Amino acid sequence: MIGLSLKKWIQLLFQNKFRIYILYMPKVIIVTASILLLSPLVVYEKLRFSKKIKNTKITKSPIFIIGHWRTGTTFLHSLMTQDDCFDYLTLAELAFPNIILGSSKLIHSILKPFIPKRRKTDKVPMSTRMPHEHEYGLMHLTLLSPYTGSFFPKNINHYLKYTSFKDATEQEREEWKNALVYLLRKKTYQNGGKQLVLKSPFDTARIEIILEIFPNAKFIHIYRNPYEVFFSTLRMHHTNKKFYLLQKPNFDFKTNCFQIGRAHV
Repeated sequence: MIGLSLKKWIQLLFQNKFRIYILYMPKVIIVTASILLLSPLVVYEKLRFSKKIKNTKITKSPIFIIGHWRTGTTFLHSLMTQDDCFDYLTLAELAFPNIILGSSKLIHSILKPFIPKRRKTDKVPMSTRMPHEHEYGLMHLTLLSPYTGSFFPKNINHYLKYTSFKDATEQEREEWKNALVYLLRKKTYQNGGKQLVLKSPFDTARIEIILEIFPNAKFIHIYRNPYEVFFSTLRMHHTNKKFYLLQKPNFDFKTNCFQIGRAHV
């Protein structure tokens, strides 16, 4: 959450009426202090790069890897981006999307001590420079993501509508679309115009809205035995849940995983 701007952090707290479980208050204090410390860098990035980002054109339509979690999207993403003709957004850049141009070395340095060598769910090697899911960057920029409900599970249904955006307002759709373009323009400016390979399971439900932005976008759909996918996804959410919560969930976790899976389908 420390990658949020101060404005988005305050907006998130207001959206959820500051209902934070007392044991998680130290998290809130740390996040607030970190965001305040990083705020000058956000201002610096806007002042220095706003015009350059606005003038950057994405001439090569992105390639989107889609499919449910635990189907191999991470592996395929890593494999494709071994080719130097492609580029990708890194874990560190998506954790701090507001400052990836002016403070690139800093954000990698900040995150490096906190990144485990391997993912807890499947032992996949991790680093700050690994290809990562751009949904995290969009969540930081807009809050319009089901992942936002990981922090405030009592309000999970509010955020699940951002899976497909079919029940979202037109203003929310436009904000999300503008954020995606903004994020990809940043990376395109940084990499000199290379074609981007992106990965987010949520995009499986967003093909229509993505094609409104990039009519020539390409999609690669990867799939795996659905029974293996279901139980692997359940294990993943159960393992990761403790890292994000700011509230005590008011539901059985396994039941909620069914809800998330149903919304994704």
